[in-house]
Amino acid sequence: MPVAPLVLPLRRFPALAWRRRALAALQQSDPGLLRTFIALRVVACVILTGGLLLPGLKLAGLSLTVAAPALVLAMVLPVLVRQTGWRDYARALGLVVACALSTYLCGALLAPWPALVQAGFILVLTLAVAVHPLGLGPTAAGMVAGVLYYVGLYLHPAPADLGAALTIVPVALAVVVLVCRVLLPSAPAAVLRRAVQALACRGAAVLRRMAEGREPDLALARLNEVALLVEDHLALAAGRVGAGAAYAASMAEAVLAFEQAVGALRLRPPPRECARLLLACAARLEEGAFAPPRGVDVPCGPTRRTVRDIEVAAARMSEIAGAAATGFRPAPGAPAAGPVGLAWRAAVRVALAGTLTLWVGLAISPERWFWGVFSVFLVLLGMRSRAEMIHRSAQRIVGTLAGVVAGAAATYALRGHPAAEVALMLVCVAGWAFFILHAYAKAIFFLTVLVGLVYGSLGATMSELLEIRLAEVSAGCLIAMLCALVIFPVPTRPLLARQVRAVMAGLAEVVRLSRQRLAGDVSAQPVRAMRAVDRSFREAAGALASLEAARRLVVGAEPDPLPRTLLASVHWARQVAGQAESGSLALTADGAARLARAEASLTAPADGETATADLAAVNEALETALRASGPYENGAPGSGAPLSS
Repeated sequence: MPVAPLVLPLRRFPALAWRRRALAALQQSDPGLLRTFIALRVVACVILTGGLLLPGLKLAGLSLTVAAPALVLAMVLPVLVRQTGWRDYARALGLVVACALSTYLCGALLAPWPALVQAGFILVLTLAVAVHPLGLGPTAAGMVAGVLYYVGLYLHPAPADLGAALTIVPVALAVVVLVCRVLLPSAPAAVLRRAVQALACRGAAVLRRMAEGREPDLALARLNEVALLVEDHLALAAGRVGAGAAYAASMAEAVLAFEQAVGALRLRPPPRECARLLLACAARLEEGAFAPPRGVDVPCGPTRRTVRDIEVAAARMSEIAGAAATGFRPAPGAPAAGPVGLAWRAAVRVALAGTLTLWVGLAISPERWFWGVFSVFLVLLGMRSRAEMIHRSAQRIVGTLAGVVAGAAATYALRGHPAAEVALMLVCVAGWAFFILHAYAKAIFFLTVLVGLVYGSLGATMSELLEIRLAEVSAGCLIAMLCALVIFPVPTRPLLARQVRAVMAGLAEVVRLSRQRLAGDVSAQPVRAMRAVDRSFREAAGALASLEAARRLVVGAEPDPLPRTLLASVHWARQVAGQAESGSLALTADGAARLARAEASLTAPADGETATADLAAVNEALETALRASGPYENGAPGSGAPLSS
């Protein structure tokens, strides 16, 4: 069974080979095509909602701005409300819409009293931050409520327009439900198939880097990210309990075998004359045509055996994903968690920063002050450390600056061409939806261009408007940064140290279990422990990325070696765990001693530079133990882990 319906057997059509590479590149950047589907949903909802409402409003003689609440909901609901079960989806949708329309009414009705409007806006954003720990639903409700509050404030519709705006909102909701649940549903089994294809494409990227003689470490890390994604999606497609457990065990085994086979190339880089072999395998992985022919013996040579192992594991993943597609149904909603406290410290921080930004924003523009206040909310929402806040603020400022330049150019270039303006608006909507969940600066860029086009179509002066937006956003981000550094500060180093220590403790447990397994204890399961480490490393990697981005803002700061060293430790520990559990690693006495030293280094107290030095020693010990032991002793990457159903 093919892994994904979008992948065609393009080897039969050499002229269309560029499509294979384009689809592979999309799968690598968007594993499972989740962000692509979200962008398609958003564009479809906006087009259908606008197509249904705007002609009717024009015929009725009403202003087109009456459709603003409906269009905003059509744009943001597909991104923020994505529960799988109908009951959970309806509950979340009702909560978000109720809060949004309530604040829209408040913003519209309180418009004649500026002091009340300003206090109300800060109150709405403060409550939205306070309920953030309660989950995605309350957070989404708070975000949409803030957006529609200032939509109502800016438009301050007349009573007749206000009634019409509320009347047509059900049309937008019906469109959202139709598109997200009927036309473009997110079936967990289909997402699983696409995630498996993304894993194969990431493996192809590793092979291409090896064939070109480049360092594959980053590509191997991205391979592991998608491996975790495959297992997460398998857990979401929870079908029958027995079948679900069997599928999960088989898929975890196949994913591990694929990672082991690809990672084997890192231990013994293939000779340059094998580049064509690796590129051919990469092409088959990208096509989804990687099932090895039956009845053919394994080719001789270490690189050829490794390529064979890669394709066997990829074919196995494809088979399991296909079987899961027929045997799974959507998973039930997660059980209710215990009582969760509100984030009052973060709420107070936002309230104070918002008040300061309000005063500065009023001095910049009495009509656009809400841009700065809303920037404070977005920058401080869910902030875990100073570095993360600095990183997010810089992304928002850079994205806004680039969007101001592009928005001004696009507005002047497309003046008098309404069809082209609408088309560019849809492109901006799609770009915002695609990037908002993973590339904040790019999403802000598209949103800023969209704001410029919308206000330009309403007759605003573009150059002045975009300058005001840049000034308001910059003021909001800088004040948020100041308040986060002074009011209830959240230091980065202690948080990062805790996360790094947690990863090192997990790696020590993996090495210990691997030693037990190699000593004959079949109850030891280092692979399961390694998966827990992979997930804790994913959290630490986010903090490390924010810290490294914040360091770039300091002139003369050198890159921190800790992220790369920790990544290497995770890679070598994963190789040891997989080989130990599969039985394909037979340690020598020197290798066993090196594993013991690695475990001791991982359990030693570590902080800052000490952690980097300890991890470097761990990397050397694990790599040397693998190279000198088992199937690597004679230079062959091994035959891979056995697969069982």
